[in-house]
Amino acid sequence: MTSKTHIIFGVAVNTTATYFLKDYIDIDLSEILIGSIVGSLLPDLDSSNSWITQTIPLPYKLLSKTKKLYYNTHRTIILHSIYTIIISIVLMILFKNSITIGLGIGIISHIITDYSIKCNSLLEKICYHLSYFIIFFNCINYIKELF
Repeated sequence: MTSKTHIIFGVAVNTTATYFLKDYIDIDLSEILIGSIVGSLLPDLDSSNSWITQTIPLPYKLLSKTKKLYYNTHRTIILHSIYTIIISIVLMILFKNSITIGLGIGIISHIITDYSIKCNSLLEKICYHLSYFIIFFNCINYIKELF
């Protein structure tokens, strides 16, 4: 999947989660969105041709040295695994702030979409456009609650 697709899907999942969590946790929508965007891109730090690696190359250089200990490909045990999902969930439970929740849900949505949707498939295109609808619907609900 592309960076743009990961961001849109991550924001859609996060705005939906935020809508349901807002009664239980003090949530700042702008922090959720920042965490969501960053979290949606973080698992691609081990890919040399990802947008985040092209923009910020230092983490990739450090990870590429560590990555050789495991596998020499993208989607390794370091960033695309059940361990990353568990760490994300633990961080969300421990810190319970908007950025951590956005980051965790963004990372989890990235990993799930990478493993469930083939790049450039019809399903990816449907999910991409459906994500816009979900974001729009959630924004309308937030606006209605303000008045």
